[in-house]
Amino acid sequence: AARDALNSTIELNYIEGAATSSGTGIDVLSSTGMAYSCNTLHNLHSGIYLNGTCTDTDIRGNTFEPPFADGLHYGSLLDINAQLHRGNQWMSGTYSGAAARNDIEDSPDVFIQLNIQRYEIHDDQSAYYPPSFAFPNLQAPFGSFINAWFPETFGSPWDCEDQLVGDEREKIREIDISVALGTAPTDDYEEARRWGARQQLYRKVALQGGETDTLAVDSFYVSQSDSLLGLLYEIEVGKKHLFDQSTSEQQEVIALSHDRDSLVQRLAALDSILIVAEEDVWDLRDTLFEKAGLLFQDMDSLDQLIKAEIYTAAENLADDNDALESAKGYAQNELDVNALYLSTLASGMDTFSSVQLSALGSIAEQCSYSGGRPVYKARHLLHLPYPDSLRVDPGCYQALAETEASNIVPNQKTRKTEETSTDWRVYPNPARNVLQVDITNSTPVTIALLDMYGRVLLSQQAGVALLGQNLTIDIDVLNGGLYLLELSGSSINRQLKKVVIIK
Repeated sequence: AARDALNSTIELNYIEGAATSSGTGIDVLSSTGMAYSCNTLHNLHSGIYLNGTCTDTDIRGNTFEPPFADGLHYGSLLDINAQLHRGNQWMSGTYSGAAARNDIEDSPDVFIQLNIQRYEIHDDQSAYYPPSFAFPNLQAPFGSFINAWFPETFGSPWDCEDQLVGDEREKIREIDISVALGTAPTDDYEEARRWGARQQLYRKVALQGGETDTLAVDSFYVSQSDSLLGLLYEIEVGKKHLFDQSTSEQQEVIALSHDRDSLVQRLAALDSILIVAEEDVWDLRDTLFEKAGLLFQDMDSLDQLIKAEIYTAAENLADDNDALESAKGYAQNELDVNALYLSTLASGMDTFSSVQLSALGSIAEQCSYSGGRPVYKARHLLHLPYPDSLRVDPGCYQALAETEASNIVPNQKTRKTEETSTDWRVYPNPARNVLQVDITNSTPVTIALLDMYGRVLLSQQAGVALLGQNLTIDIDVLNGGLYLLELSGSSINRQLKKVVIIK
């Protein structure tokens, strides 16, 4: 299972279950920068299940070997990028549910959402195309939904041979060249996502030392070295190496650990015979205890020295981070999260102040499409004080829909203007004991507080209020964490806001 995972690859696994009545091969919830690559899945309830926000995700070269209930299963709350010729294959056999199932909710924007998370395929006659589909929340016929989710386009599939097996480095692909040149399709890479794609490309090329066979990518790597992108990458590298020990420190730690273990073993052997021991044995034991005390002092001194080096390096990285400036929200988020991490965990502090929690919460509750990877980093940090809080993005489509509005057909635009007018505001956020909701609505609505599993914890009705009204929701009995506030009604689309509760 991948829960809030970041920048990792799950590859080259053979995952076999006992029966199709239970078990999921790869279970993903709210992760980013992930690749699920060249895995074979067999005899499971679900081969791959994804839900939550899974931006910058590659599902590529995987093979679904039946039987399954569902081969590929997209949850109802999933936000994910398009899979462009990724070369997944659905072998023939029994899918008691469907080879590809999508629980997407019906809405005026359903075709936009399916287009956002589409699977491009180059051939609809082979194993690259699922033999069956299911859309439990949509009305039949499903042909148009299938075509929107799995369109057949020109191109060639990504192949497992394109990967350097056994090495985390990857070859530079055509889409990477487009990203480097700034010519990637605008409907796939609006500004914030283009930034994330360039970050990923920069990491990939940096792992290869800039030695690629593509001049365009080579020049991109060189040109970005002194840019905000390159400088932030250097800070990322510095953060990863903060807790690395030098060779001499490693050797000293190993030697001291060996001496400690040897002393402990000798003391244990002496203690086993103390009941019949002579006086010289007691003297030897006292001597060993004295040596042990000196040894532990040496270990403590080394530990303090190593920590001092880490804290100094963290302080230097924080200074470098503070020197960078950005006018973009997603890049500024990176600077802010870096500053919070370097001033707390990297500096030996495992708690956050209320101001820091509020700053993390304001980033964590952003849509990761527009807020970028730091949204996930902030959620990771918030998981420390709130370990029971599970974060699922119920919908980040608005950020993409706004940039792709030109793709909406006229009748869809008309439906949006015909929706009942409702305006609402929630404060304070983060909150402790109560939430205040200011709402102006021309039709009765229901306001419900949900946990991150979608369970209703509190619910309140609001009548028509053309001039506005204020509602108070008592949250004193709830634990700290991230929650969803849902607004629903018979003539409005379901709306959600994230709320952070601090205790």
